[in-house]
Amino acid sequence: MQRASAQTAPEFLVSWRAHSLVPASYAGKIFPTKNSPIDVGVDIVDGTAIADISGKEIIWSSDNALDESGIGKKNVQFKASATPGTDQIIRITVKNYKGRDVETVVVIPVAAPEAVIEQQNPQGRIGSNAFRAVPYFFSAGSVQNLNFEWRVDNRPLEAKSDAIDLDLSSQGGTSDALINLSVFINNLLNPLEFAKRLLSIQVKK
Repeated sequence: MQRASAQTAPEFLVSWRAHSLVPASYAGKIFPTKNSPIDVGVDIVDGTAIADISGKEIIWSSDNALDESGIGKKNVQFKASATPGTDQIIRITVKNYKGRDVETVVVIPVAAPEAVIEQQNPQGRIGSNAFRAVPYFFSAGSVQNLNFEWRVDNRPLEAKSDAIDLDLSSQGGTSDALINLSVFINNLLNPLEFAKRLLSIQVKK
């Protein structure tokens, strides 16, 4: 007498994409920060094929950020609610799949916004005094929704400082001086979302 083979458990195939602000050149995984929209999609692999769950009720939940369900609802978008440095936990349940409910848990790291200062080298010139502030993982949607405040040795610049680019050549000062250059970036749509970067550099005249 042959034993019946055990039923293989279905495998969830989950993908997610966060809509956080990063530079176009960034090739890494884009993480959400708090309030960043996240797209999530789910499929089930059963054996070697993608299962048809278009007629199944799919329930999505995640703390206070997500509570949705629907027949064949394989995709959702919601805003991250977790604190930066923690995880957004999403639970996905497919009801009555082959006679039973199946579920999975998705863990999405939530990042803190970051500010980076990059030295620019126009015409390949080494030692340029031109700099750019580069924001990462803001929920602002566009760089136009960010404010940039530049400081030298903790003093606001005399020239207009609320720009993404800065050229210290026009700021005066001593030749070959060592300065502390800092930039503070904040989200105009959310005052609680900000980042700061400090860079010690030798200014060439």
